[in-house]
Amino acid sequence: LGWDDEEKSRDIIFSLSSNSTASHFMETVLKTANDDFHEKITERAFLGYLPKFCANGVANFVVQALLITSRNKSQALKLGEEIMPIFGDILHSRKGIVWRLSEVCSKYRILQHELHEKLCENVKKSESKLTIVECVPILMAFHPAEEEGGKITLDANGCRIIMNLLRFSPKLCEPVLDGIMINFPADELIELAKDPLGSRCIIDGILDGNTKDGAFQKNVKKLLKLLEGNWSRLAVHRVGQHSVKKVFKRLVSMNDKAALAAELAQNKAKLSGNNMGRSVMESCAVQEFLEGESAWKTRVAQMARMETLLSDVISGDGGGGGKKRKRKRKKTGDGADQAGRDQIVSDD
Repeated sequence: LGWDDEEKSRDIIFSLSSNSTASHFMETVLKTANDDFHEKITERAFLGYLPKFCANGVANFVVQALLITSRNKSQALKLGEEIMPIFGDILHSRKGIVWRLSEVCSKYRILQHELHEKLCENVKKSESKLTIVECVPILMAFHPAEEEGGKITLDANGCRIIMNLLRFSPKLCEPVLDGIMINFPADELIELAKDPLGSRCIIDGILDGNTKDGAFQKNVKKLLKLLEGNWSRLAVHRVGQHSVKKVFKRLVSMNDKAALAAELAQNKAKLSGNNMGRSVMESCAVQEFLEGESAWKTRVAQMARMETLLSDVISGDGGGGGKKRKRKRKKTGDGADQAGRDQIVSDD
């Protein structure tokens, strides 16, 4: 990198970043560098020169790598503040940068209001400023399938931006949720649930939100009502099955869970006909629902406990649900039994 000569190294880094092969090397450097060197290379070669990198058809991918490898909130904020003035230029030609910027804004809780404002001002070239509700369908660029059984088309980066917007502060999530639920009727929501990109970014974006937050809880329930009568269709679909399972899991009210289980139970024969349907029946305790309310509620409660236990194990709590235990040395005299030295005691 010619590091000893500051100006020369800056030119070398841009040359590498703008080369279709060498840019992969630069991305790897950013991903694997220690924090100290990452900070140095950011300060020397990128800050103050980001518009130049963003405008280049290859180097803009290095900018994306720079954003997602930012090491701390302060560094991410500097990068975001330098990109914001050129937001209108990159939104349509370099949307991948906006995707990664929205990811960083979500991760570090920075520039979220500013990003909303920039989207409203630039997502569509018009004299009047749009609302986020109006921006959502433009970003998504949903186009129905040209023939029956065909696939819908979506803007991949636009969908990823929407997914990240749904991870912003709760107040800023509400208009994004409205933009999805108001602008897309039930038949289009079904197609989104059956599409890999639409399912992962849009439907999961709603379902993965904090259901303790009123906006997300309300929209999960609204999704249940909007797609009423269509859940069995989704249950036997390769991609759609995931949305059925997740909706059941994310519903807070047992009555709402029961409504979904009842609809699936009415189509037991159809669901039993393929692996996806059988998997949904198990995840939603459909067989137990047919056996009776008591059996179904017991099974649902059991599944919830198992999920909590698994979550605790993954998070390192050991699934005990109580206080962690630690090894405490017991002071004893010389020659004391080793077993008496290492007594396990609780934190009480």
